Amino acid sequence: MILLSFNIMFLVIWFLTDFKIHFINTIFRRDLDNSNINEYINLHFNHRILWTDFTIAGLISCPFCLGVWLSIPSIFIFGWQIFPVFYIAQMLLFGLVKKLN
Repeated sequence: MILLSFNIMFLVIWFLTDFKIHFINTIFRRDLDNSNINEYINLHFNHRILWTDFTIAGLISCPFCLGVWLSIPSIFIFGWQIFPVFYIAQMLLFGLVKKLN
């Protein structure tokens, strides 16, 4: 339950607040705003993950993709059987928070 709460909190902070902009501005010493953050991400984070066509830019701009990667620790803690339930619960609760926002 704590891991599920952490994952939802991370998704909410990353996608529903300006944290992503402030994080990239702080780490890379830029002065980006909301209008050009996605362009910057696509230009500078277009690195392949595990020799596939999937990129880091795609990962950090898609809540469903990031949700899968955040749910992977649940496999090691609870086993493979709980992964689909964990992921679906996480995405439904994130969608509910997003709708209430």
